[in-house]
Amino acid sequence: MRDSLDSEGEPRRCLSRYGAYWSKRYWTDRRVYVSGLPERRDLTPLPDQAAPRLDELPRELKAQLRGEFWRRIEPEPFSGSPPLDWTTRRREMDRLETAVGDLLAEHVGTAFDYDLINSRAEKYAEICRRFASLKFYPDYRRRYANENGEHKIWHAKIRRIEEFCAGLGIAPPAITKYGNARGRVRRACTGKFWRRRLLVYYGRSAEHATRKAGLVQRRRSLYVSGLAFRAHREKVKATERWLKECVAISDAGEQLSLWDVHQASQGNPALRRAELMTRLRGFEEIADELGHIGEFITLTCPSEFHATNADGTPNARYAGHTVKDAQAWLQKMWARSRAGLKRKGVTVYGFRIAEPHHDGTPHWHMVLFTLAHHRRALRRMLAGHWLSEGGRDAGAKDHRIKFKSIDRSKGSAAGYLAKYVAKNIDGFEVGDDLEADDRAERAEDAPGRRDAIRTARRVAAWASLHGIRQFQQIGGPQVTIYRECRRLRAPVAPASVERARLAADAGEWADFIRSIGGIAAGRAGALALWSEIAGDCNQYDELRGPQIVGIRGGDGGVRTHEKKWRIERWASYSGSSPDLRRDFYAPQFSRAAASEAGPGSYLGPVPITVRAAPAPGDPVSWSNPNETSMYGPH
Repeated sequence: MRDSLDSEGEPRRCLSRYGAYWSKRYWTDRRVYVSGLPERRDLTPLPDQAAPRLDELPRELKAQLRGEFWRRIEPEPFSGSPPLDWTTRRREMDRLETAVGDLLAEHVGTAFDYDLINSRAEKYAEICRRFASLKFYPDYRRRYANENGEHKIWHAKIRRIEEFCAGLGIAPPAITKYGNARGRVRRACTGKFWRRRLLVYYGRSAEHATRKAGLVQRRRSLYVSGLAFRAHREKVKATERWLKECVAISDAGEQLSLWDVHQASQGNPALRRAELMTRLRGFEEIADELGHIGEFITLTCPSEFHATNADGTPNARYAGHTVKDAQAWLQKMWARSRAGLKRKGVTVYGFRIAEPHHDGTPHWHMVLFTLAHHRRALRRMLAGHWLSEGGRDAGAKDHRIKFKSIDRSKGSAAGYLAKYVAKNIDGFEVGDDLEADDRAERAEDAPGRRDAIRTARRVAAWASLHGIRQFQQIGGPQVTIYRECRRLRAPVAPASVERARLAADAGEWADFIRSIGGIAAGRAGALALWSEIAGDCNQYDELRGPQIVGIRGGDGGVRTHEKKWRIERWASYSGSSPDLRRDFYAPQFSRAAASEAGPGSYLGPVPITVRAAPAPGDPVSWSNPNETSMYGPH
């Protein structure tokens, strides 16, 4: 029988949208054709032949997996490279089958579907309520009739719940200092607890499988998968809607829009960026005053933590580690280095920023200040620990850790770190993000996918999904004391608090450090946070822990939280009836979570501070009114 691809006895090229075809005489672009089969629809595309369950995945992942599969087995057009042999093609088919199996096993179809997670959370909460029922414990009830027996019954209940959680791979309710077994049981019996746990567990597991499949990279989805990014975007929108529909009411009757409170707090990206730059500049002023030098350091993980190479090909050394594993490794190396520096008497202070590589693997940028004669000890200590594992990998000595001395004639320390601060908050005046690739698939970010303002949203989704702390201060006083001092608008009696208040109110981080004992004092300065236990309980009948109420100094203390606040919906407080029938994505802001918290959730002395009519050019809106860089008024 003549080949179905023959035309006048000659083989011809047949294009298809599904994939490469093959005949006995000629290679074409996609499927496998066999002589004697005249109907194309009777044939199975090669990716579906390799992974029969491919159609069970979400449409976006199916398209990406198919595209990545053909990109790997077919040479680039006009590259002159020969087609891959069947052994290599078979290996890629096995890789595709493994990726599909991992994605399905990690609940990728459920991980970012709030409706499914919510129904499953309610189901698990009902199971825990059955565990908490007394009819399961008749022996305990008969054996222990006194108060001690009641205590043991609650411990028996929480043990059953812990076993149930272990079977699901979910962490049970945590043991806290002021909690008890009864509170842990009641917490596990709510859908709110299970929604939060399942969102974290399913989301990170699915993202890990997507990353292993090579779909999180600059040519596909930068930093996070498209599913995770859209879920985070919907969560942010739901949070904004919820904030705009709520009001904070004090015990004195004062009303504040919760959205205005959010915009005047560190939740506002512009204010968070401004405060970080103010604190970094303050550290630099202290360093100049003391004659310290600055080091700009880049720290990365070993090759085994990177899923994808820079060119988009799979990393052969990748050992299957998660993003959290990579962050934990960086933290472990820094803890060892910090302990070693302390033993040698080397004092360092500055900032650390965590940001993702194109495949989601975290790396750190640090600006550290120290004495000039301690520079060599600092470099040797960090390099020794960072190369202690995988130090013989190719390129490890050149790329694992990089040092750059800050030359004040070329720029300040704040200038070195400014781009990384803005890139990981809102992309303000950064320009293009070099981790992005214009050849990547353009989806919700198109056009201008390299624009740092757009990629900053993906960085925020990455940090939220994996629980990464992006910014961390190293050395110096607690920033919470600085923020509490800024809440004081009028002079106070204790001299120690007043000195710090004046510096904080002016946004001068360097003067604030001097006012409480200097950089060498660290967290043991002249001021400390004042905390009290109010004695009230939460909705789970657990005693609330200590809450900040003010600042203490050697000559007295000042209360910064005089009012108690509660949160209510505008509809329930003012009698209006806006349309609240929205499908909130964020579980902590869902209708079910709001009903669990009850009307008018009590917040206690929370730090709510809204200054009148903040504006971008108003010095009050910035952490430092004298800021002269692009991060503040000119």
